[in-house]
Amino acid sequence: TKGNSAGRFGGVVHGDDKYAIVYSTKEYNNVTSNEVGIIRFDVDDNRIVDVVKNVISGINGNEVVQIRSVKYGKNVLVMYAIASEAVDGLLPKDDVVVAKVGYVLVDFNGKVISGPFVKEGSEITVNDDIRELNDGSVVWTSVTKGESGLMLNVHYVKV
Repeated sequence: TKGNSAGRFGGVVHGDDKYAIVYSTKEYNNVTSNEVGIIRFDVDDNRIVDVVKNVISGINGNEVVQIRSVKYGKNVLVMYAIASEAVDGLLPKDDVVVAKVGYVLVDFNGKVISGPFVKEGSEITVNDDIRELNDGSVVWTSVTKGESGLMLNVHYVKV
């Protein structure tokens, strides 16, 4: 059986006694939400505290083809990729051209601290990863095909 989902999971970020679950949704079948948001979860009370919708102004879930998040200091760094044209269906196809990558720094309440910033001509794939290093900095790794084979790309992210 083939399942469908109108959402993209952007990761879970832990901060003190709370978690931020980052997601994007797109319009599909009976789903009408079209947003990038954060679900705030309280560990002590074991409950969802709040759902902050439309965290990134000017960006809707229909445009997002990949989304990732990582802890950045006491905040959450959200990175997302936007296709150059609308993507039919739920999963991005292999030939989807990513027009730009954006990132925004938000607090655990979903309030924008810095950004959004956009980098044209970059892309995030399903195999990419972003991590917080021991010194608090963030690294984004990706693998691309080069003339001599696969290449590991390491990008240090500064907000």
